[in-house]
Amino acid sequence: MLTVDSQPASRTIRLYDRGPADDMTALGTGALVAEIKSNPDGTYEFPNLSQQRKFLVVGIDDDGEHNAVAADMIVPVPMP
Repeated sequence: MLTVDSQPASRTIRLYDRGPADDMTALGTGALVAEIKSNPDGTYEFPNLSQQRKFLVVGIDDDGEHNAVAADMIVPVPMP
């Protein structure tokens, strides 16, 4: 869930390739895989991602009031 000042928010989220999930030392291409907007409740989903890859997820404050926030080496988890 994406939050701004501890409140759910709708902001741009970018997903970058970081390489094979089974090799934490491989950096991958760094290519932009997808860009979406989170829902007003802060939730977001990148469908159809390979669990064999890891990713860098970057949340960007479109209002320009806060620095971007990143989560690195993320391996997708299937949704029920």
